[in-house]
Amino acid sequence: LIARSKGYDIDTYFTDILENMPHTDIYRAIKPYKKVLHLASIKQTSIERFLGIKREDEYSGKELIDHYINYINGINADKAHLDFILLHNRDDIVCAARIIPILSYMHIFVSPVTLTNVECKDYTDLYGNSSREFYISFKTKYSVPKNHVFGSHPYFVSLNGNTGKIRVPLFEGELKLFFEDYKNYYYLPEEDTAVHKSIAAFSDKENRVKAKPETAYVKARGEFLPQADKLFTPVLKEEFKSKDLYFELKKGFTDDTEKMQTYLNHILSHLKYR
Repeated sequence: LIARSKGYDIDTYFTDILENMPHTDIYRAIKPYKKVLHLASIKQTSIERFLGIKREDEYSGKELIDHYINYINGINADKAHLDFILLHNRDDIVCAARIIPILSYMHIFVSPVTLTNVECKDYTDLYGNSSREFYISFKTKYSVPKNHVFGSHPYFVSLNGNTGKIRVPLFEGELKLFFEDYKNYYYLPEEDTAVHKSIAAFSDKENRVKAKPETAYVKARGEFLPQADKLFTPVLKEEFKSKDLYFELKKGFTDDTEKMQTYLNHILSHLKYR
C-alpha cells in the first residue's frame, strides 16, 4: 500500500500513517502452517474457503483482468461492468478482515498451551487387534473459528474452540536400547544381547563377538510412548535403523504435570510444519 500510494503521489500524510501503523502480514504468518491447515495455497480465497467464508463475487482476479482492460479501453464501459469489477475489489477488502481468525491456528504453536487432562483408552484396530492409546487434552490461548483435525504419524490432533486433544498410541511389547559406544561391547548371539567388555571377559570367547552398531543392544519389554527426538532417556526403538523413537512409560509419568506438559509441547513442536 505504501509503495502504491507513493507511486500514485498520494498525500504523504496517508503514507506516514501506514508506515507507523502496527500490522500483520497474514500471508507470511500462515505460510509455515499450510500443511497443518491442509490448504491448497495461501491465497486469500483459499483461506476464505477453509473458514467457510462466501463471497458475492464469483470470479478470480485473473479472470477479471480482461474485463478491466476492456472497461478502461471503452469496451463494455457501463456502470454494470464497473460494479462487476469493483465488487471483486470490495470483497478482497471485506474478506481480508474476515480471515483474521485464521491466525488463531498459528497461536497453537507460538503461544503457550495448557495441559488439562490425560486419559488412556482401549481400542480395536481395523484388523481386530486390541491396543491402547493416550489422549492428551489442552487449552489454547485463542479459540479457533472452525474445528480442525491434523497430524503426522504417530500423533493426531483435534481442535475445537479453545480446546485441543492429541491422540498418542501406546506401544506394548519389546524394544531395543542401542549403545552409542558400541566398541565397548560384545554381542552374545545365543542370548541375543550385548554386554560391556568388562563383563564379556568372563564369557567364553567362542560365544561372543565384537558388537557392531546394529548389535550393541539390550532388550526391554513393557509399555512405551513415542517421541520425535531424544526428549526422554533412555531412547528405545524396534531396530537400529528404525526412525520411530520411544521412551518407557514408567509408573507415575502421566500424573507428573511438568513432564506431561513438556511432552505436550514436544509433540506440538514436532507437528508444527508437518
